[in-house]
Order: sequence, then C-alpha cells, then structure tokens
Amino acid sequence: MANTTEDGSSDLLIDVISTIDKSEHAALAAIREFVESVDEAIPSQDGQERPKSRVAIVEAGLTMLDHLLGIPNDAAKRLTVAVREALPRPESLNGPH
Repeated sequence: MANTTEDGSSDLLIDVISTIDKSEHAALAAIREFVESVDEAIPSQDGQERPKSRVAIVEAGLTMLDHLLGIPNDAAKRLTVAVREALPRPESLNGPH
C-alpha cells in the first residue's frame, strides 16, 4: 500500500499530465479556429487552389504558435523531470544493493 507521500506524488503527476492534455486540446482547437478564420477571410475562388497569401498566413501563424508553445513546453519538460526525480522509486526498480 502506498504511503501518503507516494499518493501525493502520484496525484501531482496525474494533475500535470491532465493539464498538459487539456492544453494540447485547447491548442488544437485554437489552430482549427485560426485556419477556419483564414479560410473565411481569404476563400478560394471558383474551386481553385487556396491563394498563396492564405498559405503564407497559416504558415506564419503556425510558426508563431510554435515559438509561443516552445516557452511553456520547455517549462513543462523541466517540471516533468523534476516530478519524476521527486517520485519515490519502487524497490524493484532500484536495482541490487
């Protein structure tokens, strides 16, 4: 049976994973909404390919998003490493003494 410290660490890890998952879903929804807005603002004409300006705008938006997400991603990676290091390791994973 896990002690209180192990339960707290497990809860923290689950909360971190849940937060990251929600953030990913929110980012995907924002990207979808952005692309739809660009499609509405710069529609294709007569069934032709999308204008090059539309593609350039979407690519610029994705580049901006990549830069913006890089900041919290680095923080999330550092947090994940810190949480993993703080979690108690089961005796079976510690190796021979």
